[in-house]
Amino acid sequence: MAQIREMLDQSQEAQTKEQLQFLINAAQGKLNEQKEKLEKIFLNPSAEEKIRVIPDTQIRWYDEYRCNVKSGASDSIDKVIDAFFTGESGLVDGFKGLVKTGLSSILGNEQAGECQQNIYVVGMEHNAIIRVDISSWRYNYTSDGIIGKVKDVYCTTFCKSVVDHTKVRLDTLVYLISEQAGDDIDKLEDYINKLKRIWKLIENESPLSVQKRVTPLLNARYDAYLRLNKL
Repeated sequence: MAQIREMLDQSQEAQTKEQLQFLINAAQGKLNEQKEKLEKIFLNPSAEEKIRVIPDTQIRWYDEYRCNVKSGASDSIDKVIDAFFTGESGLVDGFKGLVKTGLSSILGNEQAGECQQNIYVVGMEHNAIIRVDISSWRYNYTSDGIIGKVKDVYCTTFCKSVVDHTKVRLDTLVYLISEQAGDDIDKLEDYINKLKRIWKLIENESPLSVQKRVTPLLNARYDAYLRLNKL
């Protein structure tokens, strides 16, 4: 977000300033459009949706828009991922890996024109299953210098929500766990046993009450991360 604004502040040409401001407005418009689509999905999940979130339990949103992105996750995207995922290092690294792999295709896409991507990842955090939806949009120009020194524009929105665990099929959950923990049987068994202990503790607790319980913890940890990294 700051990157485009810095270019706007540094530009001395009125026409370039106007064009850069147009980029900011376009990126903001795309982010709002993506948010509206995600909110509609949360409120009215399709019959094919296997990982449903509990309505009105979106814990956190984060927006980012940049220009001249390079293949792979940029430093800013890394910081977003670090802020979004907490817990045991091994599982968190697996979670981050899924996100970075999913984003690598659009971040590395240099074909001229517009492209959009929607992905989500699911995992355990603070005794609840969470789902992080990531909607990204990118536009690549056919040549350099059309607007200042901008070669491309990229924007993304992250949303973390609490999953309705009563709607998750066991085979789907096992597959998702394997994506995170790997196919090593010992590690997989260890993580499943941890899940079973968690569910036993909260089997009489509704998904909404779990969300209300963990949200203050998540917000406190997130605020501390922002202060530490001065974001």
